[in-house]
Amino acid sequence: MATKNNNNPNPRVGASQKNNFLTCMRCKQAKGRSEYNDTQWQKGYRRWNGKIISLPNPKAICSSCTPKQASILNCSACDEDKPLTAFTRSQRCKMAPRCQNCVKVQRNEGVEDHDEEAFIDPFEDNEDDDFDFDE
Repeated sequence: MATKNNNNPNPRVGASQKNNFLTCMRCKQAKGRSEYNDTQWQKGYRRWNGKIISLPNPKAICSSCTPKQASILNCSACDEDKPLTAFTRSQRCKMAPRCQNCVKVQRNEGVEDHDEEAFIDPFEDNEDDDFDFDE
């Protein structure tokens, strides 16, 4: 009966992988396990017939070559660079993010005179269509 080895803190990384090296596809340097996160390290190894084998040309990127998260975004409405805290999480993911101040102005929450032009209705049709569906 085989005994289970509980010395390995990460069950996805086998003992045979601990002392191996992967070559980073960006800096082309062979680096050890500590230089890669789990996802990138797993790109170098696969299970095959119950064994863990190393792949010949893994497309792994080491932690030092991995791009960091942006800390500043450009608001598409006011065209100012602002920190991430000025944007909601849903706006951070969009191609044209708007800061919370610009969203508030557009929703007419921060405008005192409630100017009709401050609120842009996305469902309002300003153009004359060539189609007349009432016929």
